[in-house]
Amino acid sequence: MAARRIAATIGGNLKAHPERRLALGQFGELSRVMSPELVAGFAEVSGDDNPVHLSEEYAAKTRFKKPIAHGMLYSSMISTIFGAQFEGAIYLRQTFEFKRPVFVGDKATAKVTVTDVQVDPYIVTCRTVIEDSAGKVCTDGEASVLLPDPEAAPRA
Repeated sequence: MAARRIAATIGGNLKAHPERRLALGQFGELSRVMSPELVAGFAEVSGDDNPVHLSEEYAAKTRFKKPIAHGMLYSSMISTIFGAQFEGAIYLRQTFEFKRPVFVGDKATAKVTVTDVQVDPYIVTCRTVIEDSAGKVCTDGEASVLLPDPEAAPRA
């Protein structure tokens, strides 16, 4: 069964380069609307069918008053940024602090900013932030990824 691909356009200057490593401050970002269809698809794939994500009636009785997207759904955009920009990237570590929800129907924007570059092995650490459509921080954290080292690649 072929997976349906959701287009991802990565903004920012976090780009793979064939001959040099990333630098501090480089960033990448991705925005996506947390549509009811996307949330329902994530619930199906993950098995997390908590009604706070899927039922307007249920969510209306909670502190949120309306359905919220799964935290791991919008947090997965961070992995998308790395995977779309760096073929062969290996996720090593990720922390998340969930500060506020992203509501179903709202746009979430994930941004990763390089905060540390280790040379051998080539490990890049980034601050990871996800904001809602109002620009409020919903998730804050840090990720480390092992990248193929362009300076170690043999040259013809």
